[in-house]
Amino acid sequence: INRRLSQLQTIDKSEPVAKTLDDFLRSNLEPSFERAQKKLYDNIDHSPETEIDLKERALSPSDFGFHNALRKSSGQIAYLDFEYFGWDDPAKMIADFLLHPGMNLTDNLKLRFAEGILRHFDHMKKLVNRFELVYPFFAIKWSIILLNEFTRLNLERRKFAETEKIDITAMREKQLNKAKLMLKEVHRNHVWTENFH
Repeated sequence: INRRLSQLQTIDKSEPVAKTLDDFLRSNLEPSFERAQKKLYDNIDHSPETEIDLKERALSPSDFGFHNALRKSSGQIAYLDFEYFGWDDPAKMIADFLLHPGMNLTDNLKLRFAEGILRHFDHMKKLVNRFELVYPFFAIKWSIILLNEFTRLNLERRKFAETEKIDITAMREKQLNKAKLMLKEVHRNHVWTENFH
């Protein structure tokens, strides 16, 4: 988050929409990040870099969701893209699944997924607490990822890939609005875990 945020903080403020982005970062995203960090440090008795015990991890596809799935002619769903597959904290998989901008799920489906996964891992006594602590960070991370269109490297890559001229200002405004909506998710983690307290 810090690395991505520092890239956004260095953009040319004279560009269209850049002032609005700067206001959003200073007034909304950065304070949300600071509150999430304070909550984390107030609720753990070790360094956040400390690895969790192996029994608190699970094999995770990492980038899990319908954006990496195909429906077979039999109706079964096959999952693809296991580039980052490995042992991980299920809290990360749950947060990424619920927040991924490409998923477009209703709140009822998100709740069904969260409850099903949390029930499956009910032997992991600290999972709900870890999930509640990391969820805001993943909402912030996705909010920043949605702002990639403001970075020079990403813009050059898009210009190279596009066959038609793109309206950069309109594209950036659209992504900024998506980022604002994503940031609202920072405060919604209790919705997914209220039945587990």
